[in-house]
Formats: sequence, C-alpha cells, structure tokens
Amino acid sequence: MIQIIAAAKDDISVIQSLAYSIWPVVYKEMITEEQINYMLENRYSKQALEEQMNAGQQFFIAREDNNYLGYAGVAPTETENMYKLEKLYVLPDNHKKGVGSILLDAVELFTTQKGGSELILQVNRSNAAVGFYKKKGFVIDREADVEIGNGFYMNDYFMVKKFVK
Repeated sequence: MIQIIAAAKDDISVIQSLAYSIWPVVYKEMITEEQINYMLENRYSKQALEEQMNAGQQFFIAREDNNYLGYAGVAPTETENMYKLEKLYVLPDNHKKGVGSILLDAVELFTTQKGGSELILQVNRSNAAVGFYKKKGFVIDREADVEIGNGFYMNDYFMVKKFVK
C-alpha cells in the first residue's frame, strides 16, 4: 500500500535522490542535459530545499514498503487562497500506477485544509503530464517562456484548478 509522508528537513536527501533519478529520464526529450543539471543544482541542493521549506513549501513523499516512489511540493502564493503545486514527480517505473494521483490528492487536501480555493502549476508544454493534469481538473490558463537564468527558459503552460467551498 502506498503511503504519503509529510516531509521534513530530515527527508531532504530522499527528495534529492528521487529528483536526481527522475529528472534525467523524464526531461531528456524536453530540455537539454545542461538545463537539467542547472535546474537540479539550483532547485535541489540541500540549501535550496531548506530555503523552500523555510518559505512554507510543504513536501510530500510517496512510499511503498521501504521504496520511495515520488514526491510533491506545494506552497502558498502571494495571492490570497491560492497555492502552487511546485513539484510533482514519480519515478518512471511507477508511472501509470496511481502514485501521481495519490500525491496530488495529498496536495489538494493540504491546500483546502489551509483555506486554499485555487491550485496553480507550471508544466512544460511538451510534458505528457499536461494530459494527467487535465484529467485531474486543471485547465490551461496561459503559456509562457520563463527565463530561469544561465540562458535557459522553461516553455510552460500555467494551469489552474479551482476548488468549490
């Protein structure tokens, strides 16, 4: 049975390990290896993850038995009652097994329990996850090319899901 764990700073190494296993596989057809490495270094260093947690991002880790399967991160935004799904990644061998749905359910429950009425996210326009998010009730709000530094861009959709109160 898949368990969802609310992650703490002690779990940073697990999140890092998952990210470094997932990103090179999932993004290899979407962005360059250089961009993958740049983003991993900037977003998944111990310091970066601690800063994200200190800023209010809540991470969740999916685990079955002693195996870690994926992770998610959600954070409040500057807009009242709006939260952002910052991360949702599942090891490729566990795609299409419900892990992403279970993680997203945990994020949505957290969001609504905190008073959130809207969940937003960014996803690469070439990512198959766009279809997953649409099935889960998200709609495309807009698309943008977002500069992230070092000459790299994220070519993303911004998607949104509103919750009925």
